[in-house]
Amino acid sequence: RRASDTSKQGTGNVGGAGAMGGALSRKDAPPQSPIDINQIFDILPIMGTLEPGASQMVTFTYFGLSSQKFEAVAVCQAEGGPEYEVALQGQASKLEFRIDKTELDFGDVLFTQVLEREIFITNTGKVAYYYSFNLSGVSRPF
Repeated sequence: RRASDTSKQGTGNVGGAGAMGGALSRKDAPPQSPIDINQIFDILPIMGTLEPGASQMVTFTYFGLSSQKFEAVAVCQAEGGPEYEVALQGQASKLEFRIDKTELDFGDVLFTQVLEREIFITNTGKVAYYYSFNLSGVSRPF
């Protein structure tokens, strides 16, 4: 099935007889060509048989598309039983951050004196990220 793009606040339904499949809506984006649902959300397994007292882990995967937000509802149906809805939301964004200084000048420091300087790293984006400093270029002067 194909996902329909909308710029309104609606939620698409993801559902099928005894399984999950469907449609979805994209929020905060201008209308574009339809997007195949399995390019956004994947659900595995999509069907199966459960014996009495058994349980099954179902994995929901979101494939982020650049700077877009998607919402959908997956409907799990049991033959002759109730339907359960699982709300799906996903948003992808590029990493954005800012560093307030790109140079630290410690000036003239006495041999036994210790000075500290600070910089601030600010995450200006919408997603969390891991950062580290590459220390391979830092060495003791001789």
